[in-house]
Amino acid sequence: MLKKGSIILSVITGIVLYLVISANSSLDKPYLRYSWLIIVMGIGSFIIYTFLLFLLVTLYGFVAEHHKTRKKLDLWIFNVFVKYLIDMSGTKVTIEGLDKLPKQKAMIIGNHVSNFDPMVIAYYLRKMSIVSISKPENFKIPICGPYIKALEYIAIDRSNPRQGLEVVNKAVDFIEKDKYSVCIFPEGTRNKKADCVLPFHHGTFKIATRSHCPIVVCSIKNTNLIHKNFPLKRTKVTFKVLKVLNYVDYENLSTAEIANLTYDIVRKDLGY
Repeated sequence: MLKKGSIILSVITGIVLYLVISANSSLDKPYLRYSWLIIVMGIGSFIIYTFLLFLLVTLYGFVAEHHKTRKKLDLWIFNVFVKYLIDMSGTKVTIEGLDKLPKQKAMIIGNHVSNFDPMVIAYYLRKMSIVSISKPENFKIPICGPYIKALEYIAIDRSNPRQGLEVVNKAVDFIEKDKYSVCIFPEGTRNKKADCVLPFHHGTFKIATRSHCPIVVCSIKNTNLIHKNFPLKRTKVTFKVLKVLNYVDYENLSTAEIANLTYDIVRKDLGY
């Protein structure tokens, strides 16, 4: 919606500027000379509006990062901006399986091939009140960093086992208090290979075994092509909720067995 609004506003601005210049021209047929201004002014206006949007979002981010708890306005701006980025990147997202989502807070897992993956999950599963577990570097990214901090995303340093335990404790607390669902990518890092799924880290699933929450198993396909196709080619991304494992489905399984089970579900769907 924001993308369409920016385009419409840019076109209107271009036409208005064209009419103003034409009306003040001494030429007999000014439209023949200045018609190209519609395109130039429209593109220029679109760039200006986009810049202003980024500026406003960035400035508010400096305020948002000092919030001690998540504010509705923080989340609304974040979701609007994420959708704007998805649209502007030329991405068409097809969603399947949303009817499978549980009503209670859950642990959300899936494959990870692009920096767009967390954005896709955060936006299209926004009704589940998601926080993601992310590497510390992401909290330093301009624009994005202050918002994920304000939204109480959890930073994890995988080289620090003690800190990993603190992350699990915090994630479990969020779920047990029915505050947030927690999203994590069990591969542990972004997979740069396009023809496989990296093994799932079984320690990830301590969040589920300790909180007894549903595990929402998802798959994402083609997000790794977005930066390659932009801006000349549209990218068709598929996001699926494959299966929801309730506690009774895994209560007698070890974390290693849960990791293997969910890994096979994702790998089979992706055809690897």
